[in-house]
Amino acid sequence: YNLCAVQMFFFGAFADVECVMLSVMAYDCYVAICNPLLYTTVMSGRVCTQLLAIVYIQSLVYSAIVTYCTIRLSFCNFNIINHFFCDFPPLLALSTSDITINEIVMLTYSSCVPGFNIVTVFLAYSYIINTILRMKSAKGRLKAFSTCASHLTTVAI
Repeated sequence: YNLCAVQMFFFGAFADVECVMLSVMAYDCYVAICNPLLYTTVMSGRVCTQLLAIVYIQSLVYSAIVTYCTIRLSFCNFNIINHFFCDFPPLLALSTSDITINEIVMLTYSSCVPGFNIVTVFLAYSYIINTILRMKSAKGRLKAFSTCASHLTTVAI
């Protein structure tokens, strides 16, 4: 189960990084559209590095907590997981321990991280759309929208 735990840890961490990075990118688009004159100050290299560090640290900590809660369980000798990779729910099905705490941690983890990111992206794009609609020229609106269209498409998918 050690290699399975490693796989679960990195899968959870990188999935979380991807989700949170979409929020950071939405903030970047927000600053670029709503405060273009302050963009180089607000999104300096130092700030970008700090945001990236926060994203990775938060993701690694969350993934470590969920993985630790899973590997502390007792398992029967049957070690075949009916899944493509070592995911949390199929592994919990093999456990002979009480998995109530794991279910609570997984529910909290899987609702807080995406929930926070959905709210962040929604707020950022609400301000962006409001700012774009207040622009006087059609060319300016098109340019502003095209700046964030690729990110908005990625979030929508």
